[in-house]
Amino acid sequence: MASLFSGARLFQDQRGFQPDVQMAAQTEARFHSPFAALEQHRREWLANGPFLSSLRMPFFNPLVWLLRLLRFGPSLFDRGQDLVFPPLSSVRPEQKIEPPRQEPQAARPPALDLRSLQPGPTAPPAISRLEPSTVIAPSKDSAVSLNCRTLRPETIWRNSCGQYAVATVLNSLGIETDYDSLCLAMNPNGEPTRATPLVEYMDKKIGARSYNNGAADQIKQQIDSGKPAILCLRKDEGDAHWVVVSGYRQDSSGNITSWEIRDTHWGANARAGKAELAHADLLDRWTNPFGHTLPSADCAKYSRYWIQTGTKTSNALSGAEVT
Repeated sequence: MASLFSGARLFQDQRGFQPDVQMAAQTEARFHSPFAALEQHRREWLANGPFLSSLRMPFFNPLVWLLRLLRFGPSLFDRGQDLVFPPLSSVRPEQKIEPPRQEPQAARPPALDLRSLQPGPTAPPAISRLEPSTVIAPSKDSAVSLNCRTLRPETIWRNSCGQYAVATVLNSLGIETDYDSLCLAMNPNGEPTRATPLVEYMDKKIGARSYNNGAADQIKQQIDSGKPAILCLRKDEGDAHWVVVSGYRQDSSGNITSWEIRDTHWGANARAGKAELAHADLLDRWTNPFGHTLPSADCAKYSRYWIQTGTKTSNALSGAEVT
């Protein structure tokens, strides 16, 4: 029997019969047939050994078909279904295409009536019964500034604030005075200047008087008369300092808000040659003119000390009132 099978295989090989190639082509061509799984299992079975190698011609031996049914019958229904018939979950139901929904046409707006555009009689405006209110005018500040002559020396002498104040007042009231010459004559050593030499020098020219414990109203009256006043204030460094007060600013109620000064500390460093000090700031510096410095014997009791100028002359400066 083995020789018979071997002889049949040799006969097939001599004829050039290649069952594996043909069977692969047939299986590929009949991929969707019910016997696709059976053919696949037959090829695997034949490749396992030479026992059934002579059964490659199934049409000549009915025993082969019986063996196939017994051997591959169950797998035909198990695996063949997956290869032949697709699962039910992959079948897409038919989609029903509905026609597009048509929106109902909007109703046409009514025709425009030109008569409705014509202006009709209007009712008179209602009379308001509100009580009349008092109109308060906005507050306005006013300023009084004397036409004092501004001194612009090239160099400020040491401790020459008193001489600068005297030269400013004399030049403003019509007496030509050179600042450098006055400093050289009155204070060549650059020492702090007391009030006595200042009052005596101005008293010979225009008349001057000094007062202690002065008031802001006295300074205002002095400026209103057209003549500036000289005050002894405290600088930022705490030293006593002489300044010329040449104007003031007040609100609509008549309260003074600031003072205009000309000096070697604030005014000389300003572009206009004059500066403004707030009213409260000036009163504080005026009340205590000495800070950490020790004043001389005749200046120890200075508090709101000021010098009235022009007591012997009728020259007065015109005050410009700015609104």
